[in-house]
Amino acid sequence: MKLAVDTNVVLRAVLNDIPAMGEAARDTLSAYTNKDVFLSCVVLIEIFYVVHKYYKLPEKDTLDLIHGLLNDSAFQVEHEVAVRLALAKTQKGLPFIDTLIGEIGALRNLHTLTFDAKLLEKDKNFVPVKK
Repeated sequence: MKLAVDTNVVLRAVLNDIPAMGEAARDTLSAYTNKDVFLSCVVLIEIFYVVHKYYKLPEKDTLDLIHGLLNDSAFQVEHEVAVRLALAKTQKGLPFIDTLIGEIGALRNLHTLTFDAKLLEKDKNFVPVKK
């Protein structure tokens, strides 16, 4: 059976902050391989936000966690190419969530409208709001 997974299941599995839930999540997920578990971009963004902002994990460690999920054989990641491109852009100092938004738009040959000067300067996927 293939399935999608909610953010809280992944968080319990990787953080083990609630040991009983962490064990149950890991046991359940370990039964899946071959990209049988779907991770949406919304789940990845929630994971990034919760782990970095709430649990205060450094951004590099948080991005490493996202990268690990991408490379886990159990997971099929929505817009995987866009996620990988966004992760690569974080190496150049750009924010993960914003660049992911831009990369998803780029998949549809769209530019993303923004006021963010750093994105406008460093990422061709973004265009300015006209005054």
